[in-house]
Amino acid sequence: MLARGKTGAKGDRGAEGPRGMLSRRASVALAAVLVVVVVVAGCGIALGWRGIELANKALVVVHHHGALCTAISQLADENPPSGNPAHNPSRAYLQEQHATFTELHRKFECS
Repeated sequence: MLARGKTGAKGDRGAEGPRGMLSRRASVALAAVLVVVVVVAGCGIALGWRGIELANKALVVVHHHGALCTAISQLADENPPSGNPAHNPSRAYLQEQHATFTELHRKFECS
C-alpha cells in the first residue's frame, strides 16, 4: 500500500543493504593516510613557497650589485683600532670584522 506524503508516494521500507567493501578499521586507516598525504603536501607547498621567496631576495641582491659593493666598500674602509687583540677582546672582534669585509670586497670584485 502506498501512502501519500509531502515528498510523494512512499513504499515499504526495504531490507538494509550491505555495508561497503572496507571494514571500519580499513576505513579509518585510509582516512589517516589521506590526512597525512594532505599535511605532507601542504608542508611541501609551504617550503616551496619559502624557497621562491629566498630565491627572489637573492635575485634582488644580484640586481643591486652596485649598492651592495658600495656598502661593503664603506665597511671595509673603516680601519679597526690598532693594538694587540689579546689585551682587548673587542679589538679582536673589530679586526676580524674588518678582515671579513675586506675579503667580501675582494670576492664581489668591487672597485
